[in-house]
Amino acid sequence: EVFAAGAPASMQLLSETSLLFVDPPQHTRVRGLVAQAFTPKRIQAMRPRIEEMIDGVLDGLEDRPDFDVLEEIAWPIPIMAVTDLLDVPTTDQRLLHEWTHAITAVDELPLELDLLPSAGAAADEFLAYAGHLVEERRRHPGDDLISGLLAAEEDGATLSRDELLSMIVLILLAGHDTTASLISTALWLLLAHPDQADEVRADPSCVPNAIEEVLRYLGPLQVASGGGRWPDEPVTIEDTVIEPGTPVRLLLGSANRDPAQYEDPDAFDIHRRAIRHLAFGRGLHVCLGSALGRLEAQVVVPAVLRRFPDLAL
Repeated sequence: EVFAAGAPASMQLLSETSLLFVDPPQHTRVRGLVAQAFTPKRIQAMRPRIEEMIDGVLDGLEDRPDFDVLEEIAWPIPIMAVTDLLDVPTTDQRLLHEWTHAITAVDELPLELDLLPSAGAAADEFLAYAGHLVEERRRHPGDDLISGLLAAEEDGATLSRDELLSMIVLILLAGHDTTASLISTALWLLLAHPDQADEVRADPSCVPNAIEEVLRYLGPLQVASGGGRWPDEPVTIEDTVIEPGTPVRLLLGSANRDPAQYEDPDAFDIHRRAIRHLAFGRGLHVCLGSALGRLEAQVVVPAVLRRFPDLAL
């Protein structure tokens, strides 16, 4: 109620139509349509392009005595990948980055409601931008994800214009912010554990498990996003009854260090087995872009470590 009272119309539109915030049956319909376009095959086909992107970035850093991993590797690669996926001009990447920061700043803890006006202005511009992309793809469809979303249909149902715009904003927004965090955190953790960094350099087969351990140990989202969760019927956990409508904050980072689930949970170990983490959520709201985030980290992190064998914090 507090958010709705102060949020501009653009922020309310994103809240009411985004996959992050809607429940079944709307969620079931929208996610089913989006899944037709956002396929594993489409994501895996991006690997050569992501490899090409990181090689280009690292070429520019090769003769430098030092560089900022976050600013010069972790931020650029994910936004390059997601704009490539949607066939968005590379010249717009800085603008997309600025809009993302303005919109997501509101959802930090504690909630920064005084940032709503600037978030709303960014949402206005982001939605207008998405609208232009949609109209352009209606006229000239291609092989990109936006064209795929426009073409998706199930039992005669398609995405409404508002759902389509919200989905484009969500993919551009969520598709680079959290992945930048995953890549930079992975490099930081591995460089802080040089023996494990050497293993990642030497053995490509250990890379996927190493990324899963990063996601468990220090995932990009420590708290479930979207303002929390609200039960619609009583939920009992241990001796506590959570009544309907009570706001709940789910601490993903705490769950990922649960000693009942993990032996020695505060140790970073790329050889850990049975890593059933909650970094991408669980259930019907499980992260739609998890495959893309994993792919980018699995390509970028070992590429950086191999190119710079003496890299140190």
